[in-house]
Amino acid sequence: MLGHNPFLYRLRTLVLGIGLGHIITILATPILTRLYSVEQFGVMAIYLAGIQVLRKVVCLRYEGAILIPENDKDASPVLVLSLAVPVILTLAIVAIMLVIEGISPSIVVPDYAVSIIPITIMIVGINQALVPWLNRMDHNRAISLARIADSLITVTVQMLLAGTDTGLLIGIMAGIGAGNIVLLITTYVKRTRFYMCGITNISSSAKIFRHFPLVTMWSGIINILSNRIPIILFSGLFGATVTGYYGLCHRVLSAPSALIGQAAIMAISKTAIDAHQTGKGMKNTVEYVVRILFILGSIPFLAITLFGQSFFSIVFGHQWLEAGEYSQILAPMLLIRFILAPPISLLTLIGKHNIYFLWSICKLVIIAFAIYFAYLTYESVTFTLVVFSICNAFILIVGMLWTMRATGASVRGILGL
Repeated sequence: MLGHNPFLYRLRTLVLGIGLGHIITILATPILTRLYSVEQFGVMAIYLAGIQVLRKVVCLRYEGAILIPENDKDASPVLVLSLAVPVILTLAIVAIMLVIEGISPSIVVPDYAVSIIPITIMIVGINQALVPWLNRMDHNRAISLARIADSLITVTVQMLLAGTDTGLLIGIMAGIGAGNIVLLITTYVKRTRFYMCGITNISSSAKIFRHFPLVTMWSGIINILSNRIPIILFSGLFGATVTGYYGLCHRVLSAPSALIGQAAIMAISKTAIDAHQTGKGMKNTVEYVVRILFILGSIPFLAITLFGQSFFSIVFGHQWLEAGEYSQILAPMLLIRFILAPPISLLTLIGKHNIYFLWSICKLVIIAFAIYFAYLTYESVTFTLVVFSICNAFILIVGMLWTMRATGASVRGILGL
């Protein structure tokens, strides 16, 4: 069955690589926590958060358009454009740093910043551009191998550089770089599908897909803020303890999304675009993917809904019992997000940039208002989580309804009727 269904085949291949990458990281964590201080892990957390934001802006989101052109000749300028933007940005950052030091010697730019920031921009930009290109080429094994190489080299370098201040950060850069080498080698070997292009082609592509930097990029930034706003508000309204419980709970329940959700977005994007370009439309793909993700996610999320407190108490210790209670409240909403987030992401591929942007803004406003309103009403953590979950589920369903309207999918089709 996997061999005959494009979505499942792509999903299986991508999940394998992402999953092994996560396993490597998890197994290395107990060792790394003994080699580095809490403060160094804090700096790494800030660095990783910065990379998450950087991924949304470093190519001005032009990489999101690589899948759209019907032929590789038209897609090649988009790839070049996606690679050129981070190169230009890197050179600009280096120039700004040198100018600052030259104009005002009293302002000293730290040595590690001079090297780490430009290198990070460059390697993240290359990664962001090559992954969708190889997804377009259907080289999912190369993407999976790149993720495995990323995790393996990251933890290896971090262990070798134990005792240094920047070992954790250099390890992350080395890992992304190693993954990029795998992607670059595959791109070179399969270069027959790449067409040389001039400035005219590149500028034309920039104009055709201008909605990606003008609209879609900001949607991505808003979505990151939407995911972070609960932590920010819980910290201010309920204090560090509740925030800690919520943080662990959210991290555990987001694991299926981190493992399967990211792979599902890449798989559905390629599968839906292929179906659309062959005249089949996206309707059947969207309906099928929703059914598959429901099957994959229903059992683990249902188990957490029923036995969350017991699970957290046994695995993390009795002191995390309250986090288990939070997980039982949040699990149904996170199941809905797990199922609906990949198909909703298709809105940016079918020209519905403004709808996706409007939906992203509504999501941020509704989540922030729901949490603050619930707190003012009862000042209860449980009540706030319930209201937050209901509102978040509501806006996800609205996004899915927009997606269904745009792709022609229906509830009957999703149910297989």
